[in-house]
Amino acid sequence: MLNNSLYDYFTGKCIRRIAYKDSPKNAVYLTFDDGPNPLCTPQVLDLLKKHQVRATFFLIGNKAKAELELTKRIQQEGHHIGNHSIDHNTKRYFSGAAGMTDWLKESQEIFEKLQIKTIGFRSPVGIKTPPLNKILSEKNIPLILWDVRFYDTKYGLSVKAVNKKLPSISSGSIVLLHDSHQASKQNEFLLALEHLIIECKKKGLSFLPLEESMITSSFAEKYSQLS
Repeated sequence: MLNNSLYDYFTGKCIRRIAYKDSPKNAVYLTFDDGPNPLCTPQVLDLLKKHQVRATFFLIGNKAKAELELTKRIQQEGHHIGNHSIDHNTKRYFSGAAGMTDWLKESQEIFEKLQIKTIGFRSPVGIKTPPLNKILSEKNIPLILWDVRFYDTKYGLSVKAVNKKLPSISSGSIVLLHDSHQASKQNEFLLALEHLIIECKKKGLSFLPLEESMITSSFAEKYSQLS
């Protein structure tokens, strides 16, 4: 079976980790998809502030516009923002090259109108298609995925699940979570998230937001090794 680097080389370039010669040591990158959510996101932000953790939020454009004050709070508290499409509509993957171009253009434009500089694109559900990869490459927009995920939208997030995944979290890991949980799952999610933060710190890991320079360098190193 192909490893991720070879798989990505043949199916479309992306990064799943921050890994280059001078990358930050013992740093991991928490990322939250599908927000901002008026119920869940503020609680996530409160928890991150409590533990002095900075993260990256991959926002859905229409939600960012609808929850503008919350979007501003994310920025004001030192977190970075990525583009998670305008609408998270996976049907758009089947709209052909022209439709995909329009989709990405709409996504970029809504963040530009909100005066938000995004650090890259994360495709809904992490899907890669030839038209999407071609358009991102032409526009020099990096595709940023992850190497650690919990499937928390399906299963929620528990302390048990965190403990199971902790050994796989290491320097450079990009961790996928979601700040869109319904009220019934929020308490367990927040307890598990706090546990994740505390246990990673016990391992000597720190948390940083994703930055454009890190992403560019990781892309360059990953694909120079395969070319």
